[in-house]
Amino acid sequence: MKTTKTKKEIWIKRIQDWRNSGLSQVEYCRQENIKLHQLTYWKSKIEGAEQAGDKSISPAASGFTRVSRS
Repeated sequence: MKTTKTKKEIWIKRIQDWRNSGLSQVEYCRQENIKLHQLTYWKSKIEGAEQAGDKSISPAASGFTRVSRS
């Protein structure tokens, strides 16, 4: 059985792959045999954790750099 951390790591990778693919979420899910609602759920969960400052998700995981206003 996979742990939550392992699932999170898998979904971080899948979301990176989707972003890098240039495909719509629907098409990416179709090609990878992933349910759209799963991608949507994990994307929301991971982005929410990033915004909350969750240190278990590296800033580089999304391909974006966190910028703060002065």
